[in-house]
Amino acid sequence: MNITQTSNTSSSKKYNLVARAKIYAIEAHSRINHRRKYSFEPYDVHLKDVVEIVSAVTDDEEIIAAAWLRDVVEDTPATFLNLEQEFGSSVAQLISWTNRRFQPLELGMMVLFGLM
Repeated sequence: MNITQTSNTSSSKKYNLVARAKIYAIEAHSRINHRRKYSFEPYDVHLKDVVEIVSAVTDDEEIIAAAWLRDVVEDTPATFLNLEQEFGSSVAQLISWTNRRFQPLELGMMVLFGLM
């Protein structure tokens, strides 16, 4: 089955979203030859470690997809809008909560609306 095809089963949908996020993130970081600061390992090693930790506490497909994608906007030419168009607004919102570029805005909105 092509990973971009959808299926009616929950597990297939999860696989599709998570698999697409994994491929997108690894390719985005590989295109710029992104490496870890001190070990110089390919960046996907870090991504896999993050996803392993996140997957240990949840099986939510959107959260796991966001874990794969969390550094893409900060480190590659991909934009937040690219990720929102590719993975939907829910995944994009999760990414924004973990992204340094968006945190001040999110925190400001939370204060503004009395959520903090």
